[in-house]
Amino acid sequence: MLRAAFLFIISVHALIHLLGFVKAWDIAPVQQLTGKTIIPLSGGGVRFFGALWLAACLLLLSAALMYLLKNPAWWIPGASRSSEISRPTSGN
Repeated sequence: MLRAAFLFIISVHALIHLLGFVKAWDIAPVQQLTGKTIIPLSGGGVRFFGALWLAACLLLLSAALMYLLKNPAWWIPGASRSSEISRPTSGN
């Protein structure tokens, strides 16, 4: 049960990052995201950080898949790289 809850949380977190990508690249309207950042970004800057959001999403999803497959190194893509990508793009 705890394993399933953890997989659910990691997957939802990845999908939240995917929303950032969708908003930045204007793929679909995402009303819940304002697009405001601490530092004003140009159109190219927004798209660059959107690509970083996509990378974080893919890393988290790969960590979730590795965890599901009981790979002992599951945490490496999820914890190390995605947090480094996510931190500067979060606006906090």
